[in-house]
Amino acid sequence: MVAHGVNTPPPANDCVLDYANVAWVLLCTSLTLNMILGLAFFHAGQLRAKNTQAVIIKKFGAVPVLCLLWIMIGYSLCFGRTTGLFGNFEHLMLSGVSHVKCDPWQNSIPGALHALFQMMVAALAPLLVSGAYAERVKWKGFLSFTLLWEMLVYYPVLHNVWGGGWLYHMKVVDYAGGVVINTTAGVAALVTALYVGPRKDFHKYNGDFPPSNLPLAASGAGMIWVGWMGLIGGPGFSANEITVMAIVNSQIACYSSASTWLLLTVVGAVLRKQETMSLSIVPVINGAVAGLAGVTPCCAYISMQCSLGLGVVFGILSYSSASLLQYRYHVDDALDVFCVHGVTGMAGTIILGLFADKSLNPALEHSGLFVHYSIDAWRFLGLQVMAVVLVAAYSAAVTLLLFVLINRILQGGIRFTPQEEAIGLDRLEHHGAYHGLQRSVCIDEISMKVERGLPAMVEGMVEKYVDEAAERLLKLASQMQGPGSENKMKTVRWGGARRASMTPLDAAGAELPLQHANLEQAVLVKYMQLSQGLEVAEGATSMRCVLIFKLHHLT
Repeated sequence: MVAHGVNTPPPANDCVLDYANVAWVLLCTSLTLNMILGLAFFHAGQLRAKNTQAVIIKKFGAVPVLCLLWIMIGYSLCFGRTTGLFGNFEHLMLSGVSHVKCDPWQNSIPGALHALFQMMVAALAPLLVSGAYAERVKWKGFLSFTLLWEMLVYYPVLHNVWGGGWLYHMKVVDYAGGVVINTTAGVAALVTALYVGPRKDFHKYNGDFPPSNLPLAASGAGMIWVGWMGLIGGPGFSANEITVMAIVNSQIACYSSASTWLLLTVVGAVLRKQETMSLSIVPVINGAVAGLAGVTPCCAYISMQCSLGLGVVFGILSYSSASLLQYRYHVDDALDVFCVHGVTGMAGTIILGLFADKSLNPALEHSGLFVHYSIDAWRFLGLQVMAVVLVAAYSAAVTLLLFVLINRILQGGIRFTPQEEAIGLDRLEHHGAYHGLQRSVCIDEISMKVERGLPAMVEGMVEKYVDEAAERLLKLASQMQGPGSENKMKTVRWGGARRASMTPLDAAGAELPLQHANLEQAVLVKYMQLSQGLEVAEGATSMRCVLIFKLHHLT
C-alpha cells in the first residue's frame, strides 16, 4: 500500500517509531480482521440455509491457512527486493522482520506490524472470489484454488503495485486496493462464475434465490462496514489528516451508493408495476459495499464533494451491471462479487486519473485530468487505465487456468452435481445441516418433485406443533379449494410420529385435488405466511419425518 501516494521507500536513517501510529495501525489491523470474519456472515445470510455451514467454514477455515502462507513465503514474495514478477526470498518465515526496528517501507511503525496488517489484507481478496461460485464448489477444490490464486495472482500483483515492482516504479496509484484487491478478485469472480456455471434452478428463480437469513447478512454487512474503516485507515500507516480525509470520503461514498441502490430498487418496482412495494435489506448492504469498494483506490486524493458524486456513480454502475449479468446474460455470480467489487474497484482506479487533487494530498505527483488539464494529467490517466487492463487480463487468464487444471486433477471434479446441490453442501461435506438460524420451507425439494409431476413433500416440524399446523393448513386448504364442500384434515401415526396430510377431503373421506393455476407458488407463499414461528427443516432427508404436508401437483 502506498502511503499518501509516495512511491519510494524512506531512507533507513529516517526511521523513528511513532507510538501513536503504532496504536492506530494495530487498531486498523483488528478492524480488517473483523471485516474478513464478517464476510462469512454476510455471504451465508444471503445464501440458502442448507449451505450455511459450508459458506462459513470456507471463510473461517481459509483465514488461518492463508495467514500461515503469508508468514512462510507471502511477505517475502510481496515486499522482498524485486526479481521481476515476485520479490526475493530474503524474508522467508518473516526473517529479518523486526517488531522493534522500523519497517523499510514505513518509517514510523515496526516491520512486524506492517507485515501483520498486510497479512489481513492478503487474506481478504481470495475470500471475496469465493462468493461468486458459492453453493457449487467442493471444499478441496475451494482450498486448492484459493491457495494457488493467492500465490499466483494476488502476490505478484501486490508486489508490482505496492512492493517495488514494475507498476510501482511506473507511479501507478492505488491507495487501498482498487487494483490489488478489487480488480483481481472481481475479475476472478466473473471468470469462476462463468466456468463453474449456474446453480441448479437458477433459471427457475431467475437468479433470485431467496436469502436464508437477512439478519445474519445484515450483521455481517455491519462488520464489513465498520471493518472497512481499518482497510481505508491502515494504508497510510499514520494517524493524520490524510487518513481522516480517506475515512470520511469512504463513508460519504458508502452512504451515497447505498441510497442509490435503494432508489433504483424502488424505481425498478414502479416500472414493473408491482402492486405492493416489497423492499429488502439486500440492496442497502450491497450498495454500501459497492460504494466502499469503489472509493478504496481514490479516497485519499479527492474532495468530499467528489466522493458524494462518485458514490452515486458506483451505485449506478454496480446495480446496472448486476442486473445485466443476472437477467440478460444469466451469469450466476452468487453474491455479485464482480459487480459490487470488480466493476466499482476498476472504475475508482480509473476515476483517480480524472479527479485526483494534488492540493489535497501533496504526495501526488500530478492532479487528475478534470482538476488540472495537462500532458502529465493525460499520462497519469493512461497509467491508471493501463494498470486496470493489465491486472484484469492477468487475473482472468491465471484464474481460468487454475480452475481448468484443478478440475482435471481432482477426482470427481471441482463442482457438485445438481442432485448433490439439491441436498446441500452442509450434509455432503460438513456432517449435517445447520437450521438454527432460519425458518424455511424445502423449496428446492418441492421444485424438483413438482417438475417431475410427483407429490411435493415438505417435512420437518416438531411433533408438538402438529395439531396447530394441521388446524392452520385446514384453513388454508379451505381457502384454496373454495366453498362447496367441507374440507377436512386427517392426522395419522407413521413411523412413531404423527403425519398430517394437507390434501383436502370430502365428506366421504375421498381426496380432492387443489385447484389452483400456480399451486407451487401460491401454496408456498400462503404456507410460509401462516407458519411464522414454526421451525421447518430444509432438506427432505434432513431428519426423521414428524410432519408431512402433501401438496398435489396439477397435471
